[in-house]
Amino acid sequence: MTETLTPPVTGSPLAVLFDIVAASARLTLEEERDGAETAAADHVYAVYPDTLGRVVDHDAWTGYPALRDNSVQPSAVAHLGGGLWLHHTITDDADYRDVLTLLVPCTLPLRLRPLAHRGRERPPGAPPGAAPHRRARCPPW
Repeated sequence: MTETLTPPVTGSPLAVLFDIVAASARLTLEEERDGAETAAADHVYAVYPDTLGRVVDHDAWTGYPALRDNSVQPSAVAHLGGGLWLHHTITDDADYRDVLTLLVPCTLPLRLRPLAHRGRERPPGAPPGAAPHRRARCPPW
């Protein structure tokens, strides 16, 4: 049997506890930015200590808050120079995995194109009957 919790009476100890939890569960935008920067730096130092961990300083990261409407988690970016950026976020699935992406400049028209496969076969995950796909190439920099 499932019982529904009725809202506590305003001013009761239970109502005060609910208010405390609700207030402490929300992070400010600044706290989300700081958390994203710290998570990015910690991930780089832990996973890439001899490469990125040596060249990307903690202060190099700029954090961004979550986008609630699109379910986008807080993230951070670090400029590497030459138009290259690192982007870090944590997945919102059950695993909470760190995702580090190298962003590379490209002068092609803005399109979503998978670049991991070769030739003219369908991109991985494309529905059957999808048109063949040519691999896009960015010019050398």
